[in-house]
Amino acid sequence: MREKTLLLFVVTLAINLHGQQVGEIDLVRHQSDSTERDDVVPSGCDFPHYTNSDGVIVDTGKKPKLRVELVLSKNVFERRDTVEGKVVMQNIGPTAIAIPWSLDPRVGKRPKEVIQNEYEMGWFELELKGFGKVSVPLESGSESSPLYSSPSNPLTRLSIEPGQTVVIKLKFRLEEERKLSALVEIKPGKAEIGAKWRQANFTWRRDGCAVQTGYFSYDYQEDVKPASVEISN
Repeated sequence: MREKTLLLFVVTLAINLHGQQVGEIDLVRHQSDSTERDDVVPSGCDFPHYTNSDGVIVDTGKKPKLRVELVLSKNVFERRDTVEGKVVMQNIGPTAIAIPWSLDPRVGKRPKEVIQNEYEMGWFELELKGFGKVSVPLESGSESSPLYSSPSNPLTRLSIEPGQTVVIKLKFRLEEERKLSALVEIKPGKAEIGAKWRQANFTWRRDGCAVQTGYFSYDYQEDVKPASVEISN
């Protein structure tokens, strides 16, 4: 998967105690190392042929919608501070939303000798908007511990019904994404930090020495509620 502009954070997922509990998951005590990548070269193929497709998964009926609110333990920080808080994610749409719900990276690992495979990943992107509303993507290592799901294993998915809320406890470093640090930087003053949920479907299919891969993101509507902060000198 290509690199994301996310945050270096550890996450705990739990359910709003004022609503129906639909699941609980803890990434704070479950930090997994990155797993070995699958060998994408078909066995016995000296000159394999690769094609890639990408797109967006759109619900043509009643479009799913999420409210994603970031709540922090305090609101005054210095650059490179470790920030603690939580993301409150609620399904405010008319239909249920199924999200990846497994910490095990082996869910996304392709079994040997199969001709096709499919899995999903879910993660958060965070960014800071300061003076002039310039967006600063924040550096993240969350790709090393995202949530996974497989269509062959329903236990790796969580269904969030309309009105249900998931609370995600997290911590991250207030530092800009390295690739863009020469163009944008975190400056002192009042700012906002917002979180956005990202979910994608990955596919792999082999036909002889031809391999086709796919990356398809979900088109969720999002009502993002950022946290107001002040960056000190």
